[in-house]
Amino acid sequence: MRTRRPDREAELRQLLRVPEEGSYNIADYLAAHGAELGLDLSHVSESDDVSAPRLRQVLDTRRSERRAIRREGIGEALREIQREAYWRGDHVVLPPARIFQVASTAVGKKYVRFTNGDLDVSLASSLVRRAAAALRRFRHVSVTLGADGLHLRWLRGRGGFNFYPQRLRQPADAIVVTLPPRRATQKTPVLLGEVLGEMGYGI
Repeated sequence: MRTRRPDREAELRQLLRVPEEGSYNIADYLAAHGAELGLDLSHVSESDDVSAPRLRQVLDTRRSERRAIRREGIGEALREIQREAYWRGDHVVLPPARIFQVASTAVGKKYVRFTNGDLDVSLASSLVRRAAAALRRFRHVSVTLGADGLHLRWLRGRGGFNFYPQRLRQPADAIVVTLPPRRATQKTPVLLGEVLGEMGYGI
């Protein structure tokens, strides 16, 4: 059984919540895990009530930087989806890596909403994240979306997930994936192998 790696930053934040005056619990923790945290910890001998405000500021800065990087990554993934997605009949073929990236980094959003005016489908982001984790080791994963939901195929079509649309009660709970217009990206199949490949058969 895989052992879960401790979240040292979360543990440090817990210590910072109510530092006891004159105590050195935080200093002891930093001495033990400072290198793992990767913070600028040049004064680990300070008492908790002195070091706590400085460390809170450092951690808040780190959190803000991570959020900015995450927002930038999501924005790029959404733009790539618009560029790479195309329609095949009543379903749109989506780039799997970008869809999984959006669902995995959209922290705080309960749903992923796919829309383009003609189609409006919402799915729980937690489902897509779990699917992304499960399919990480497979090649030739295909993702298609239609009014009937999101469809994932792998292992030459032998494996598959079908996620049915869910009701979105609050639009603010979803990250929006804007799909290209159907008429602008309609792709007519030319070869049977091409169509089967997009279904995950990988021939």
